[in-house]
Amino acid sequence: MHTLANKVAIVTGASSGIGLSIVRFLAGLSHQVTATGQRASSDLPSDFPDIVYQRLDLSGPVEPLIDLASSADRIILAAGTGFYRQLEREDQTALAQTMAVNFSSVVRLLHGLYP
Repeated sequence: MHTLANKVAIVTGASSGIGLSIVRFLAGLSHQVTATGQRASSDLPSDFPDIVYQRLDLSGPVEPLIDLASSADRIILAAGTGFYRQLEREDQTALAQTMAVNFSSVVRLLHGLYP
């Protein structure tokens, strides 16, 4: 079984949902974790693990994440966004933001880490 002991893990989307569950799990195993998310630190859940957290909106530039990830042993890309509404009510701006976070940021991160 692989272990993250003495390894650095970066988790995106850590301010809620699956990303938050992942950082809670890894922190509970005493792994070294750096978390990123869209929320301000003051808006994190009160039981957020005592780990490094950096506010980062992946719909914008990914260079800050590339800087963090370049020294990581593991990168867990759990960031995601979405809107649940009828198709005829879909908004082009919201759709562009969803694609930027869910797809484009991953591609830009991978290109930045592995040129």
